[in-house]
Amino acid sequence: MVHALTQHHFDSYAEVENWVSDWFASKDEHFYWHDIHKLPERWQNMSKAIVNTLNNFFLLKFYLSL
Repeated sequence: MVHALTQHHFDSYAEVENWVSDWFASKDEHFYWHDIHKLPERWQNMSKAIVNTLNNFFLLKFYLSL
């Protein structure tokens, strides 16, 4: 969707809403099935990234307080 959006300029919210609706309607069943089944892995990767970021933040905060 990001790549498709770079080619468009919208003048109203209604234009955006129509474009997004049309974009989703144009996708076939495989598009949804494939991406939905990738969600658990994506969520797990995102969770790991958040934990790593928080750990780095708290470690940095700890070292700066010494």
